Amino acid sequence: SNSWYSGLLRTATNHVVGTGPRLQVLGTDRAVSARVEAAWSRWVKAARFVDQVRVAFETYWRDGEVFFLRSSRLAHRPVPLDVVLIEADQVFAPWGYDAIDASIEDGVRIDTAGRAVEYYVAQQHPGDRVTFRGPTGQWRPASEVIHVFRADRPGQVRGLPRLMPALPLFAILRRHTLATLFADTLHRVGTRST
Repeated sequence: SNSWYSGLLRTATNHVVGTGPRLQVLGTDRAVSARVEAAWSRWVKAARFVDQVRVAFETYWRDGEVFFLRSSRLAHRPVPLDVVLIEADQVFAPWGYDAIDASIEDGVRIDTAGRAVEYYVAQQHPGDRVTFRGPTGQWRPASEVIHVFRADRPGQVRGLPRLMPALPLFAILRRHTLATLFADTLHRVGTRST
């Protein structure tokens, strides 16, 4: 909720994502290459992929992680592949599971080598309206989930906000900005009254 960070994040997103990824096929048959590139462009537009990449970039930097789920929403297309973004809050351990099963850590079931095997995904965001029994979801195999995060230590299975180390500095910056605006307002009012 910091306007400085929000502006920085939007600028970085525009700079890195821009108009989105483009495919360039350098095959020996130029006609085939052109058809593949055209099919890619149609898929990107149908899947609204650029918008999803933009949101994913901002979410990764703000929340520390982002999840893509494989979807068949574009089943009527020649390439039925689609991805759906979900918020990190939708991946969590169902109540009591982590106490029963030691292989579950914060909604991620891991194998003995520490690799993700399954993710528990809620059908809706936990902050949305839910029934009195709480949110419901299902375990999704890791092959259907793309979990983008940066591990900063061994065994880490969830991401941490990239901004986390700077949070105290942003609080100081917010207070400094308000104090400067307040002092400027007092100065202007004082000059008008004299």
